[in-house]
Amino acid sequence: MKYLTLGILMVFLLSACSGESKSGDAEIKRSELTNFEENLLSLSSQHSMVYDLELKNEAAKEIVVTIDYYEKGKFVRQITELTDRIVENQDSLRLAVLQQVNKNEDNWITSIMNESGMSSVAFPQPTDERERMNLGSTSGGIELGALVIGERKIIYSIAYSSSDEMSILQNIETKEDLKKATNYEQVYIVSVELRYVQ
Repeated sequence: MKYLTLGILMVFLLSACSGESKSGDAEIKRSELTNFEENLLSLSSQHSMVYDLELKNEAAKEIVVTIDYYEKGKFVRQITELTDRIVENQDSLRLAVLQQVNKNEDNWITSIMNESGMSSVAFPQPTDERERMNLGSTSGGIELGALVIGERKIIYSIAYSSSDEMSILQNIETKEDLKKATNYEQVYIVSVELRYVQ
């Protein structure tokens, strides 16, 4: 009986260990912001997302945040890509993406922050005011997820449409999910990838 109990305990321990390895090389989760921070983001942008990243694998040496643009389910172009090195002994990062909507352009601001500073890029994107005028919008993304080195993970999307009914997929994992998420007049997809550096 003692060996049976020990055997069952070993199986549970091994299951727990294997579960940890499947959790990824980093954990990404929606940042818990104060009311003041949320109000400041609302004041400065139409759509915004802020995520905290906890690194679990020292082999991750670079992080890439990408914004892609789709129209009616078809990829049109990459809006911006921000790449930053991960400093040695760094275990956490904060990512922020803001969409500022002006009369004839959107201004996209992407930032990767750590305790010692930040990398940021602002990219103005021309828009057709008449085209956007009659469109409603919605946005959303994951609350919590795992990142694996070398795999791009979609974390957020923003959709514009004249449709009366719009819904946003929180988790976009497959090609079918991506097709469904981008099946609106204008869609922006935000993704994150960890990389090794050769």
